[in-house]
Amino acid sequence: EIRPPPAYASLIVQEAAQQPGYVKELATAFQEATIEEVRRIAEENATEITEDDNRYLVEEVIQSYTRHKVQLLKETYLTLSLSEIAEQVGVESAAAAEALLADMIAKGEIAARIDKDSAIVFFDEEEAEPDEAMVAKMQDRLRYVQELTQRVAAVEEEVVNSEAYIRNTTLAEATAPAIREGQANFDFMDM
Repeated sequence: EIRPPPAYASLIVQEAAQQPGYVKELATAFQEATIEEVRRIAEENATEITEDDNRYLVEEVIQSYTRHKVQLLKETYLTLSLSEIAEQVGVESAAAAEALLADMIAKGEIAARIDKDSAIVFFDEEEAEPDEAMVAKMQDRLRYVQELTQRVAAVEEEVVNSEAYIRNTTLAEATAPAIREGQANFDFMDM
């Protein structure tokens, strides 16, 4: 179902959403039709798409369509042949389907295994465990965050123990009643 834009969207966006055009056609085809229908709409409206400077966006929609279809197949099936996936997704061959699946697996979009001998894809129920490179990268990031935390704590301690900070804080506390009454001329930015 294509939902209307939210109420806080600009008037231009709301008006554009009401008008018929290739955007609505593409959105409907993306959800309900085949890749051929999505491509047909893109080809029929190529001039308008180019004029709107949306050529690359439409190409991205077409590419994401195949990935979206693979996700839907993963939700429905546990195993499928590469040729069946190619037919369902709308790619030209089993080799193209294999390349698409390999890319999606590498990017972590799906958890699956491809048996090259039988050309069968096994969709895994649970996500694959992170590989060693990913674990090492996460550990490096964690170390970096810990170092930053230690630096912030050291700077905070230095500031709290600084004579200028203590003097300004004492001055601010002493003049607080006068500030509330609007009698003092003290700027907190002077700290």
